[in-house]
Amino acid sequence: DGQHYCEELIILAERNPKPVACRFTFTPLAGTTEVAIRLRLIESQNIKAIARMNDGSYLMTQRHITVTAGGCGM
Repeated sequence: DGQHYCEELIILAERNPKPVACRFTFTPLAGTTEVAIRLRLIESQNIKAIARMNDGSYLMTQRHITVTAGGCGM
């Protein structure tokens, strides 16, 4: 049917003890690929979002997050 959509969205916090922060899967029935998350970060780092599309392609973006007090040790 030619519909282009995100099948899987993975959020990575590479410097955390468990780098895969969360993983979501979607179908065309979802209507939109939109999520909200909260992360506990051990230190300042880049957070990456990787989207696997239904045609096999991947999209990635990242953002540097500055941590003033590490959440993992509190």
